[in-house]
Amino acid sequence: MTYIEVEVAVLADSLRRAASIAPKSSRGDAFDKSAGILMRVDPDGEVQLIIQATDLEVYYLEALPVTKAAGVAKTWRVPSFQFDRFVSSLPVSSGSTLSLEDEQTDRRLTLKYRKSVLRINTIPPEDFPQWEAFDTSNLTSVSGLGGRIKQVAWASAKGEVDWGGITIAQDCVFATDRTVLARAKIDTGVDKPIVMFGEQVARLLGDESDAMIGFDGFKIQLAPNDYTQIESVVIDRPARSLDRQLDTPLNDQREIEFTKDYVAGMLERSLVVAAQGTRVMPRVRVFIGEKTMAVYMDNEDTGMVGDVADVKGADHDFVEFVVNPINLKNAVQSVPGNLVKMWYSVTDYNILVRLGDGASYICAVASVPKDQVNG
Repeated sequence: MTYIEVEVAVLADSLRRAASIAPKSSRGDAFDKSAGILMRVDPDGEVQLIIQATDLEVYYLEALPVTKAAGVAKTWRVPSFQFDRFVSSLPVSSGSTLSLEDEQTDRRLTLKYRKSVLRINTIPPEDFPQWEAFDTSNLTSVSGLGGRIKQVAWASAKGEVDWGGITIAQDCVFATDRTVLARAKIDTGVDKPIVMFGEQVARLLGDESDAMIGFDGFKIQLAPNDYTQIESVVIDRPARSLDRQLDTPLNDQREIEFTKDYVAGMLERSLVVAAQGTRVMPRVRVFIGEKTMAVYMDNEDTGMVGDVADVKGADHDFVEFVVNPINLKNAVQSVPGNLVKMWYSVTDYNILVRLGDGASYICAVASVPKDQVNG
């Protein structure tokens, strides 16, 4: 029998990250091989609890402190959804702990928190992918790398190898799905661009901003702190350049500046009248001019919404763009700080609209034909 106690807040935080990449569908190779979360317990070891999860593209490992441990070394593999849901629902107070104990049959794991009890069937751990912690002594420490990766992750194509992933280049990180682009400048120290499965990595980084980075020839290795390690399989495709789309001046380019929170809220409110339950992308009309920025969406099945924000600039007649409001809202929210700069053309409406902080971060959203207004 093996018994441990661990703080609720510590375990819940780690399980949330692990569950975010653990395969959820019963279909596919990843679920068959790596479903669930692995917990390696060694009461007599220097590290007494290690949490592991993988979707076979990204590998997550975290060492957790325990308050009590007894018994022999064991490996528990638990269903990710049920286990995470139970622990995350527990009230969190300073120093509160829960206990985990296996039964003699090794089939069930018992969790106890005050009067709450969960006995959960475990999964045989033998077929779970095996990997150990990597050596961090050869990694390069990069201040702000974790934050930069999370900043561009929204622009990465979801579930698409040809366009998905985040590229780590020598002087920046960037992502695109062909309709949106994002680039954050940072000196990463890598010799040549490498493409990784960035969406999953961004979720695992949590609140960490800094990270150490390395490359073993097959995987990108990231260590956001002394007890967490993340590895991403390298996506085997050439890294794309976004320089032309983001750096070449637009025809008759203009610049405005606005408050992030209000404009993001305008775009969120526009989705109230977007068609529900369809695969058609929503379209919103954006008008810029006379020192204002306005959004308008009219759907004959649901209604109409409009909103206006004051902006700095736009001292010209109104120009109109049609964009996906979700993409534009994500772009606005990704810009650091509360003031957002936006660059656009007053003569060419069917091109990218650019946003950024005017320094180290820039992103872009593709406009769409004006006859695709509703969704």
